[in-house]
Amino acid sequence: MMQDDFDWTEGERDGLQSYGANVTPSETLRQRTMNALREQNLLGTRSRRVRVVRPAVGIAAAIAIFAAAAAANYLTDRSQSNQNVVGSTADTTRIERHVIWF
Repeated sequence: MMQDDFDWTEGERDGLQSYGANVTPSETLRQRTMNALREQNLLGTRSRRVRVVRPAVGIAAAIAIFAAAAAANYLTDRSQSNQNVVGSTADTTRIERHVIWF
């Protein structure tokens, strides 16, 4: 429903325009809304354990993915270097791989 679909009074229009588009709700309104959602079981409480475990699992997953990629890169380089014969044209066309750190 668009804003034009309402029958606004002149006072309501003035009030909305004076409020602005980027007004942040007060902390009191935020707390009242959160409490109402919790009372209706629409919003659960987050325990301290969830706040600690979730980032730790994410970091562990990132480390595991990085280690798997590094191992695959290492094994690929080893298998390619074992196939190269000294003096062959494969030595001159070998592509070097570099790790870029951000």
